Amino acid sequence: MQLLLEYAPKVLSGVWLTIGLSLTGLVISVVLGATLAVFNLSKNAMLNTVAQSYITLVRGIPDLVLMLLIYFGGQSLLNQLGAASGLWGYVEINSFAAGSLTLGLIFGAYMAETFRGAFLSIPTGQVEAAKVLGLRPHVYLPKIILPQLIPLALPSFSNNWLVLLKTTALVSILGLQDIVYNANQAGRTSQQPFMFLLLAFFVYLFLTLVSDFGLRHLCRRLLLKNGNARMELALIFDNWPLFAKGIWNTISLVAISLVAGFFLALPLALCQAYRVPVLGKLATGYSYVVRGTPLLIQAYLIYYGLAQFDFIRSSMAWVVLKDAYFCA
Repeated sequence: MQLLLEYAPKVLSGVWLTIGLSLTGLVISVVLGATLAVFNLSKNAMLNTVAQSYITLVRGIPDLVLMLLIYFGGQSLLNQLGAASGLWGYVEINSFAAGSLTLGLIFGAYMAETFRGAFLSIPTGQVEAAKVLGLRPHVYLPKIILPQLIPLALPSFSNNWLVLLKTTALVSILGLQDIVYNANQAGRTSQQPFMFLLLAFFVYLFLTLVSDFGLRHLCRRLLLKNGNARMELALIFDNWPLFAKGIWNTISLVAISLVAGFFLALPLALCQAYRVPVLGKLATGYSYVVRGTPLLIQAYLIYYGLAQFDFIRSSMAWVVLKDAYFCA
């Protein structure tokens, strides 16, 4: 308890940074998503192709890879361009800026689909009627389309926001002192990683609960109302065995997790669907907790957190729990 009181302020000091990071990423994603949605709905084939290509590309690349690519690759690219052109000196990308930009770029693709789907749900006859009445786009868009678009987009928007909030945990990889980074530091210093990762776990769960409550309330109110920059290919070819091993690990993890997830999801779904006493509540609680906390913290709790307990390290379970692949 004394350790918790000593280090908890340090961990909680990252809450405001996490919230700021989330809100900044949200603003970028909304602006980018609205732009992409307009491109996607446009009759211009080129704009349509640009939007579709961007959405497909971003949704197909892991968030962590994009974040590292922007932070390290983007910095390297800028410095190579600066050295080649002589227009600027050494540039160091701020980790907060890199994290916010990455979150915005990633969730801009998801927001685009949210806004596009909401717009397509509005009856086309309303736009046609507005045009027949002689209303210009700058009149009927804010007066007719936007009031209907917001309630339709809000459920999907809420889900995107909750996922974005959890994804901020990845920014700790860049050294940004958010909740996860501070919890890791406190855990290593005190040699009590489980306790401080658990604290970060509950902080994220609290932020999820507050966000969920606020967005649900808003939804109800709205419904009621209404050198030459170049890629060093030689480095890739020289290290192809590492890439091959990484690809195999990724594919095997996906396959195993999919099978294990299916056999876990089936009884959970049945317990919830048939409202089995006690088990139904436990299944619902499990789903809510897992969906409301970052995957990175869950992985840290299992791999690093459980290792701090002597009775686990001396048990048969340690044979598999000490293996990173099994924990993943």
